[in-house]
Amino acid sequence: MKKWVLSYLLFLCLSLFAGVATAFAIVSDDFSNSALNTSLWTFINPRGDATLRMTGTQASISFPARRSHDAWYTGNYEARIMQPATDSDFEVEVKFESSPIGNAAMNGIIVEQDSQNYLRFEFYSNATNTMIFAAVITPSAGTVKNDVSINATPGYAPLYMRIKRNGENWTQSYSLDGSSWTQSVTFSESLKVSAVGVSAGNAITSPAYTSLIDYFFNTSSPIEPQDGNDLAPPAIKIWYGLNQKFGQIGTPQISAGILGNISNPSRISSLTYSLNGIAKGPLSMGPNGTRLQNWGDFNANISFADLICGNNKVKITAKDNLGNTASKTVNLEYACNNYWPETYFIDWNTVTNIQDVAQVVDGLWKVKGGVLRPVRPGYDRVVAIGGIDPSWDDYVITVPVTFFSLDPTVPWGPLVGIIMRWQGHYDWDGTQPPYGWWPLGAVGGYGWIDNDYKLQIIGNNSVPIAKDNSGRHLKTRVPYIFKMRVKTKDDVSIYSLKVWEKNSPEPSGWDISGTGIAGELKYGSVMLMSHYVDADFGNVTITPVVQAVNPPVITTQPIQQTVNEGQNATFTIAASGTPPMAYKWKRNGVAIPGATSAVYTTPATTYLDNGAIFRCVVSNPAGSVLSNPATLTVIRSSEGCEHGYWKQPQNFASWPAPYHPEDLFSSVFENAFPDKTLLEVLEQGGGGLDSLGRETVAALLNAQSAEIDYNLTTAEVIRRFNGVFPGAKERYDALKSLLTGFNLQDCPLN
Repeated sequence: MKKWVLSYLLFLCLSLFAGVATAFAIVSDDFSNSALNTSLWTFINPRGDATLRMTGTQASISFPARRSHDAWYTGNYEARIMQPATDSDFEVEVKFESSPIGNAAMNGIIVEQDSQNYLRFEFYSNATNTMIFAAVITPSAGTVKNDVSINATPGYAPLYMRIKRNGENWTQSYSLDGSSWTQSVTFSESLKVSAVGVSAGNAITSPAYTSLIDYFFNTSSPIEPQDGNDLAPPAIKIWYGLNQKFGQIGTPQISAGILGNISNPSRISSLTYSLNGIAKGPLSMGPNGTRLQNWGDFNANISFADLICGNNKVKITAKDNLGNTASKTVNLEYACNNYWPETYFIDWNTVTNIQDVAQVVDGLWKVKGGVLRPVRPGYDRVVAIGGIDPSWDDYVITVPVTFFSLDPTVPWGPLVGIIMRWQGHYDWDGTQPPYGWWPLGAVGGYGWIDNDYKLQIIGNNSVPIAKDNSGRHLKTRVPYIFKMRVKTKDDVSIYSLKVWEKNSPEPSGWDISGTGIAGELKYGSVMLMSHYVDADFGNVTITPVVQAVNPPVITTQPIQQTVNEGQNATFTIAASGTPPMAYKWKRNGVAIPGATSAVYTTPATTYLDNGAIFRCVVSNPAGSVLSNPATLTVIRSSEGCEHGYWKQPQNFASWPAPYHPEDLFSSVFENAFPDKTLLEVLEQGGGGLDSLGRETVAALLNAQSAEIDYNLTTAEVIRRFNGVFPGAKERYDALKSLLTGFNLQDCPLN
């Protein structure tokens, strides 16, 4: 039987036989001891998964995600601390130094008659607003008495709540500063009070949550001064020392991070940092649900672009609510312009300072016994290795991994493995430190997905690209070799992962593979990653993926172009080979500035461009090849009259000597039209050779006329016709098209 229930029964006995009416007057507690006062309080943990911790100035109640800890008529599953109380009027006040976040974490005050009849008063979050709530709970129903938003965004702290009883009347009030109070609701309910206390819970999406209770006061007898007079300054711990180096090998992400922890974070009124004497702003303190895992954790995330080459000074300053101040200065040595070698190996047995061989991005890590291990598992405990320059595009990493426990209820599920093509966190919403983790390449590892543990690869934008659905499960405390590769083929990224037991032969194939997601990064560093998993990592081997490079081969040659003066000409080439391919066009052997794509279009042509020869050099890292020449023909702007003009009787006088409408065609050209005169050929219909004949006679007269500035001479017209006759229709059509263009120019004889 619960201890507080035994106390309550004792109270009943004393009341009956001794008439004691105030045996259980509500007792104030500022939770300033290192342990809960169990003679006063009873910790009730219905789900068995909540944790009560005393910080020395607070009571802390924590519970995991993915499981409801709610209080309703179907049962009270909230974690809580309760003390017995008399059934009399009272007013209690509680200060919460945590604020509910997500949908829906909660903390508040419970007043009990028994385990099935009670009142619950709470602050909770619906992910958009902070709400204040009150309800009456009986064995058969839950009746909501209050459920309204207050002027505080989710995450705001501290929050104060008062509950006042006057007979059967109950009043709930709140404050954001402890001085100005707002009455939220008053209602009537008959309840025989036996216990009162503080609770914490979750519902709906059931986020993980930690409730921090600074004090629980009977307003008629508060504790003064609360927590005594603390003159000790805040304690700042810098995890990786006061002298830190970055960039001495290269930069595996876009920023440096000064990581640490501060004691009693609820007592801190401000935590700030400066860089080289210039104030940079406030620092957030954990936990924040992402990168800051534990109470008091901080991360001064500083862009390398803001650092000077050489020594920088980062000053962390903390001030508590009593005005006590402390600061620590970190000497940050930044070595500029170094590039991480593509082939890289870490032997943890030789490492005393992690930052000498890698960069810790998040979490407190230690090297012991030849392995790297997070001191406290949590959200994305990560260590970065490698570069963010384009040489870090395709590579393979091999690392032994042993994990010791897995918990599917942690946020987003546990995952241990490798991140590829990392460049740094992104500022998605102004949170400090920024937590945006894509774009990236991919994340490969072993963890919880589809309600099971599987090998998996997660691509950009958190999109799964490969999963092992074979049902294979890895074992805890068994060393495995994790090997992951990224390889580019035809500009497509292919990620592959294989895992096998250490000291066993390496499998020949990959366990899973998947292609990259649009928007992914094409290069970047690698990170060892443990997301809510207690795991260690062994020696790291990284080697570049060297792919065969095929020299370019031209598959489509540029062809000659004919255009009229003033028009543009376009030359095109196509080639196969290993990308990237480079193109350089030349005109008469001289490189054309800016002509570096597979298609080149000339400026507007002039007759001076006639006869120019164009070629293209195609190259890649394996070699180069020169295209065939393509000649540009530019047709000079000129004059001409169409065949319809020359066949009109009124225009016979314009026929130039020595030609006459009654001359036989065969007297000038090859005998393509036996016994037909020049006029008869002009007048004939039909396509093919007949159509060419009409345009040829018109071209003859245009070329011979002294009044027409024609493109061709008379001899050229005769030579061109005789050159295609007799022949194929395609040749007739080509010449007919050329002559038609000439004949349709301005006719000066009209």
